[in-house]
Amino acid sequence: MKIIQACKYFILQISLATCVLGSPNVVKMRFSRGKQSVSNNDSFAVPIGNYIPVGIYYVNASIGTPKQAVNLQLDTGSSDVWAFGVHSCDTTTSYCLGGAYNPNRSSTATVISEGGFEISYVTQGSGVKGNWVKDDFSVGNITITGLSLGVATQAAGVPTGIMGIGFSADESNSTLYPNFVDQMVAQGLTKSRSYSLWLDDLDNSTGSVLFGGYDSDKYHNELVAVPMQPNASGIFSQFAVTWTSLSFTDANGNQTTLSGQDFREYAILDSGTTRVLVPDDIYTQIASAAGVQDDGRVDCALSTVAGTFNFGFGGPTGAAISVPVHEFVLPVIFPNGTRMTDQNGNEVCIFGMEAQNNRPLLLGDTMLRAAYVVYNLDEKWIAMAPTNFNSTTSNITEIIPSSSLPAGWSSAPNISVSQTATGSFTSGGSVPATASGSVTSGSSTPVTASTGAIGFTTAI
Repeated sequence: MKIIQACKYFILQISLATCVLGSPNVVKMRFSRGKQSVSNNDSFAVPIGNYIPVGIYYVNASIGTPKQAVNLQLDTGSSDVWAFGVHSCDTTTSYCLGGAYNPNRSSTATVISEGGFEISYVTQGSGVKGNWVKDDFSVGNITITGLSLGVATQAAGVPTGIMGIGFSADESNSTLYPNFVDQMVAQGLTKSRSYSLWLDDLDNSTGSVLFGGYDSDKYHNELVAVPMQPNASGIFSQFAVTWTSLSFTDANGNQTTLSGQDFREYAILDSGTTRVLVPDDIYTQIASAAGVQDDGRVDCALSTVAGTFNFGFGGPTGAAISVPVHEFVLPVIFPNGTRMTDQNGNEVCIFGMEAQNNRPLLLGDTMLRAAYVVYNLDEKWIAMAPTNFNSTTSNITEIIPSSSLPAGWSSAPNISVSQTATGSFTSGGSVPATASGSVTSGSSTPVTASTGAIGFTTAI
């Protein structure tokens, strides 16, 4: 793809990619929710399938020459780009969404390693195996030349391919390589390895990821930068921060603390995870009050409850994100758009929170939708602010490589917390894949609030 040097600001709209003067080296990718489809345009789509509730975000991409269209899940908790190969997906374990890529039909493809690509995921029996390939990777009119990517020859229990935008240290290959975010800088599309994520609310059909910049019209108050935390080996491999508080505020403004005074947890912000994983003791209290069944189902009427779950990061002066209760009530929708119902004809909803159960603490889409999040891989911080739901305007600022924060931001203290690796469910290069490979340590103090104090039951 030719890039006109006088204009390096790209906005990827639903059906048109445009170059706008005035904001160099910022790439905006806009996505939408809807029925999953394979199309050669530059929108994002959100498919829902096989008991997976709303909250999986897809980008329409293309690979190779000529371009082969694929839908890939946008995932901050992964670092590799991979796609289904032809006839690679086991349809008995997954809907196999998003199309397939055949490197044999691309004149720009080069096979790097046959059989060297492998990732395992948390669900038993789920994962992919295949080959490493280099080929051109495009999103809208943005093309990364010669990107290393995985091509599955076997895939089970995974709904679609992945567009990972995490640290290269978390790649599945034992030999690290420049991934998508690295190549955005190396090929002159952005100046920094940074991006901001705006998912908007559960009912909205649009959102965006902005590479190399942030949009001050998409959040309220100020952005607060929270230091990232390294893994157990001292390496920054995941988007982990210190989670320091959780509380519930009811419709009358009464607040119930759900975490102890010394609560400190290593928590990973992961757009590739639909729900939020919380410590078991906290989940038990919340699930009891909300009437969550053992299989995660919850009465859809819970979505009418007024109240918020309040997440704090980096201590009292750190970032604070309040998530409305209805964001945790997720309807289950099949790929054809129909709602799942039970044997009595009642619509089925899943609670957007689950117990940690010896897994990492993952803060997925049910929390991230309420936050505007800026990830800076160069300076190792994550900035957060309450999202501005349904914003229709933009005020984009480029992120310049610097050890100083942008004007108008504040920073949280570096409250360190450790990560303990379990070694279970790792990727091919023995690096933890999304939602796998490690658990947190810290001081999760038992909840002292009574279930009635949370206030769900009386509100439904």
